[in-house]
Amino acid sequence: RYAVRLSDACHDLFKAAFGKEPTPWKDYGFYLVGSKRACHQVVRAWPGIDPDKRDALIKRDTSSKWLPGARTYVKWSKTRLQRIDAVTRQAMGVLLVNEFGLSPRQGWAWEGLGIHLAFLLTGSRQTTFVRLTGYAEKRTEKNAEIQARLAKQGADWLAPAAETLDSWTHGDLISSLSKDANQLTIEDLLVGHALAAYLLEGFPPEVSRKTLRSYGGGKSLDEALVIGTGRDLEATAGRLRRWLAEIR
Repeated sequence: RYAVRLSDACHDLFKAAFGKEPTPWKDYGFYLVGSKRACHQVVRAWPGIDPDKRDALIKRDTSSKWLPGARTYVKWSKTRLQRIDAVTRQAMGVLLVNEFGLSPRQGWAWEGLGIHLAFLLTGSRQTTFVRLTGYAEKRTEKNAEIQARLAKQGADWLAPAAETLDSWTHGDLISSLSKDANQLTIEDLLVGHALAAYLLEGFPPEVSRKTLRSYGGGKSLDEALVIGTGRDLEATAGRLRRWLAEIR
């Protein structure tokens, strides 16, 4: 029941953020369970899944699964907050796909918008493509402190984003905003989230909507920003830096 209320709240927030009723979504299901065993029970019981795909899905050691051939998402976690955060983020992802044609190919937008919109409802940012905790062998001394801060409830993501952006050249920014979601680093995630927050909070809803519709429709980010905001990426980056300084 709570998952249903959250998905309804996502719809209402999306409408408020972009000033328009989002494209209706149908036949999506969200299942939140408290153990891996319960997750596997859902997968085993779900009708119509090819046996080989079912076995592969169960063997895949992930805490969340989209069931093949169905618009159904299953999330398991012992922590209620993680379950709530995950289903909220997934619901926002569905809305971003349906309304703007965005996908993980536009990494900064997929992660940044999804994370920021979900945060406005849950107060947490725990569902990302970039792992914020664990995998210690892949963590460097440079970002270990950032990772620890970001994983905390209510963490400030905008201050470290401003620090990162100030250390980058414009070429660094272009490279970051051109990445697929699974290529993003912690620094990319911070800056992409900041740009998403700026687009949502620094402009009227119709401007954000026009920009993202152009971007999801195949325009480059530079072209989409000009169409939506009247400024190219370089000018937008300058405005973003000022906005981040003003809200600190």
